[in-house]
Amino acid sequence: MEKSTKDSQGVINLNPALRAIDDIRGKWILKPTKKTWLANLDPQHDGAVMFSRTFASVSPERDGATGLVKTGLTEQQARELEREMNLTQGSLSPYNTAYWSSHKINLSVPSEGAVIDCDRSALDKLRYCFLKVCSKVAHNVVEAMENPLYEYVLTSEEAENKTDSEKFLIKKNAYKKLETLNLETQMDFLLVYKQNKHKVTKTSTVDFIAAAMGKVLEEDPKGFLELIEDVNFKDYVFLRKCLSNGILRQNGPAYVTLGGDVLGNSLEQAVYNLRTPEYNHIKIGLLAKLDNAK
Repeated sequence: MEKSTKDSQGVINLNPALRAIDDIRGKWILKPTKKTWLANLDPQHDGAVMFSRTFASVSPERDGATGLVKTGLTEQQARELEREMNLTQGSLSPYNTAYWSSHKINLSVPSEGAVIDCDRSALDKLRYCFLKVCSKVAHNVVEAMENPLYEYVLTSEEAENKTDSEKFLIKKNAYKKLETLNLETQMDFLLVYKQNKHKVTKTSTVDFIAAAMGKVLEEDPKGFLELIEDVNFKDYVFLRKCLSNGILRQNGPAYVTLGGDVLGNSLEQAVYNLRTPEYNHIKIGLLAKLDNAK
């Protein structure tokens, strides 16, 4: 259905009952995706994304080829928003760089993200439109993960709620899985997880193991489940124990015996080779040495 017509002078006649801007609706969240070096030290660090009480300012872009502002608006949407926001006709033209350069339309984004409520204000409708065509903004989380050039991700509040629900379910399943693991298996997990990030040793106390496992499940429940349920988990543990006991060494990514035999040029290849008859004598030798080291 047509939402507007033009008179003989080419001026758009708006039908208030069929406004194009009414299709711009919903509540959205713009979140920063880039992390600072502090996230490597502690994912929960106050400055992992940006420090508290600081924010980034996101503004409309200009097309590199034409120099015009990338407004994300159709002609009809622009005229309707001008009317809604009490602006003079032509204010929202992509040629009007003076208006689009105004800080009043920029969006301030803190580390937790900024809400764009298109049902609340015309200004948020305007922001939503230019954000949708911004080269720095991904349209979903997967897109943001696949392209490191994106600095922000624009998701709906509904999608955020669904993500939170999925995260809760993953964490719930992770804790449920943890209850089935004995202390030895928990130590094996920590030994393998991110190359023994938590520095577990044979002398680690029960309290130390419990605290380390709790931290993993709070920060990375998905990673915990993926590793503990990996069909190669026991092989990973075996290779890690061989490394920590000095009966196997790494030369870059390669796993090499003390005698100079290359078990594999990667962890995955080493695991695969351990299961083949050609490497059976190496495996038997490693098992014997590991048993003597206990």
